[in-house]
Amino acid sequence: GSLLTRQAGAAASALGASRAKKPRGRAQLLSLVLSNKKRARLSPQRQSTGHCSPNTLQRAHRLSEAMRPNTLCALTALVATHAIAAFAARPPSALDECSGPVQPALNYGISRRTTPRGVPAPIDINESLAEAVCCDTRALPFAEPQFLYKQPDVGLFRHVTKTTTFYDSVCGLPLFRAPVNRTLSDFKADTDEHGWPSFRAAEVFTENVRVAGGLVTSACGTHLGTYLPDDKGPRWCIDLACVAGHRALNATLSTDKCGGKDAKSYVTPLDTCYSPPALFQNDSQWGSYDVRDSLTPLTRRLRRAFYDTKDGSCGAETDHFDIPLDQCVGPFGTPRPWGEFRVVGSAAAASVVA
Repeated sequence: GSLLTRQAGAAASALGASRAKKPRGRAQLLSLVLSNKKRARLSPQRQSTGHCSPNTLQRAHRLSEAMRPNTLCALTALVATHAIAAFAARPPSALDECSGPVQPALNYGISRRTTPRGVPAPIDINESLAEAVCCDTRALPFAEPQFLYKQPDVGLFRHVTKTTTFYDSVCGLPLFRAPVNRTLSDFKADTDEHGWPSFRAAEVFTENVRVAGGLVTSACGTHLGTYLPDDKGPRWCIDLACVAGHRALNATLSTDKCGGKDAKSYVTPLDTCYSPPALFQNDSQWGSYDVRDSLTPLTRRLRRAFYDTKDGSCGAETDHFDIPLDQCVGPFGTPRPWGEFRVVGSAAAASVVA
């Protein structure tokens, strides 16, 4: 997210002029030029031929171009996004402020944005837009591209047709719920005026959202955007890429019953297929086959299903287990056979800011 970018955007909107850009030093400009050259080399623009690229991975990395030519190519690129998680890179650890990897298959098509294109910072080309904007400290002064939510492959207000909860794109915490105490048209008009999803006080899960120095983060550390009050009152201007997540499950696993000193927590998305090796690289706790976690509606138990695929596509189900929530269960597999499973933020509710 970006205090500087959004403040400039707000000023430009008020004056009816283009946003001013902050001058850059020679070294930073050189870094950006090299980054742009690298991006052009790895993902060149090309004219539509009406035929899909034979290289699926290249197709995935050029998804923004692939979505334009025709439906067949768009479908090919969409299928290719299942493989992206295995190749997308997180920021270098010293620059990564997120508590874990970005969730797979983010809402509103955000996972299709597989490069940080549009973020004016020297970000690694193999970071996704969400990894760059929500996690990489090099992008902290900046935001996702203005009006991203209006892009044809995103179309936020095609999906949001009633009051909707927006979840952290990394840890799955509920962060905002809109519209509340206003109409959907009001929410859209507020967002259109500024260029990023804009939330009001009654729409904030205050226990999960932090504001410091104008920057907004979630309770689990994900950078979300900026706090920019206007003449109508408090306003949170948020990067859609960072609130496009799914509600999530937290599993705390231990070697000796539950809650031991060697306990380790894992956050996985609910109702979304994921590839464990992509989320938890080189972790012996997990196998290589795809998993989908869901809640059984009547019993409120976790159903963990396993599939015969390894690319995040969840092909044919091979097995599943029903697990009670909020209690110590086990033993499961090594090295931590005992665990407690709970829905992230299940007790949270949107509340008015004091």
